[in-house]
Amino acid sequence: MTTIQKKENIAEKLLRKAIAFVVVMALTIPLIAPGVFAASSVYINCSDSVKGGETFTVAVVFSGGDVGRVDAQMTYDTDELTYISGGTSKGDTGFIQLKSAGTEGAIVFNIKFQALTDGDADVEVTTNEMYDLDERAMGTPSAYKTIAIQGDASSDQVTTEPPDEEQPEEPSSLTGVDEKTEEAEEEFVVSDTMIMIASAVLALIIIVICILLGRRKNKKKKKQTQQRRYRSDRYNDEYDDIENW
Repeated sequence: MTTIQKKENIAEKLLRKAIAFVVVMALTIPLIAPGVFAASSVYINCSDSVKGGETFTVAVVFSGGDVGRVDAQMTYDTDELTYISGGTSKGDTGFIQLKSAGTEGAIVFNIKFQALTDGDADVEVTTNEMYDLDERAMGTPSAYKTIAIQGDASSDQVTTEPPDEEQPEEPSSLTGVDEKTEEAEEEFVVSDTMIMIASAVLALIIIVICILLGRRKNKKKKKQTQQRRYRSDRYNDEYDDIENW
């Protein structure tokens, strides 16, 4: 066996191993995808419109399975809304920390605001970390909602002091249609898209490797045919020389 033939055999073995690896990866991706791209979402549920001076509750729901813990925050405009209670931070600063651990199901924060000025008030939730009960990452979903405020709050309606901390929060009914942001919806789309792209790339790699193997086989057959012809022609020449002699 010549050096060239040895190199060709080694290259063919490497290609076969590459095909086996790609096939294994193609079969493994659908199995690991659900764990890697764990479904998670955050919803904002509240009235679409409130009156100026009215106190209302915004329910923030983190779901997507058994949520173990979440670390997130809500932002709002202090010129439009006054934060009263419901988060894990204090002060009407435009930033509310949402940090809690859960035991099963979803984690819910009931954030109490007072509407101040006429117009649209935006509230937005972004997630830093979100894990299930087995400490598997669930992604970082986000959500926003626009609340229409009808009229301005009068000076005697404006809340200047936080309520008693021991006073229980009024539960939110969580009725109506929950709003997810485009970012939250895109998170699921991106996950599915990434799986599809990975599968397509693996399939393309398999096709390319198969084509290369096919060309190598054809080249090898052609070479063998040429060698047989050469040997046959050489034998015929030697036979003719013997005849002439």
